[in-house]
Amino acid sequence: MKFIRLQSKKYEINQNSKSFEWSFPNLYAAMYEDVSAASERFGENHPFTKKYEEMLFAEDQETERRLLEELWEEYVRWGMVLPGVSCYRFDEGKEEEAARKLYEYFAKRDPEALNSDDYYVLVFEGRECFSKGHNGEEVAVFEREIARIETKEFFSRYLSEEWEDEE
Repeated sequence: MKFIRLQSKKYEINQNSKSFEWSFPNLYAAMYEDVSAASERFGENHPFTKKYEEMLFAEDQETERRLLEELWEEYVRWGMVLPGVSCYRFDEGKEEEAARKLYEYFAKRDPEALNSDDYYVLVFEGRECFSKGHNGEEVAVFEREIARIETKEFFSRYLSEEWEDEE
């Protein structure tokens, strides 16, 4: 299945990439929120609790992050962090609709990104997670890159002139 997303040139995505809610500064802060909330569900002798305490008292950031990721993967899997990347389906014949949704999503959250040279539209093949993201977008596991298209070029190619005039 084909998907699109606005992607920062600062980092690459892969099969393990996850999206997280906008209000968090990074993936680990969002994972920490999810794992902390989950900690209330388990008793003191549960394996989760033992690993959680080990994470809280980790000597270094690398160990803390590794344990945090393990806890999230084993016990949470959905929350402020999503099990894939935020995106929109890019079905043949419905490209304009997908482009409009992507444009509207970023126009509300980060309008500067739509005109920035620091971003591009990533067209990729992915596996649908069959659930919506925090803001109604699709969530998919990245499998293979199809194309990278400069943002301005993508929207001029896929958004109709009538729609752009409405903006």
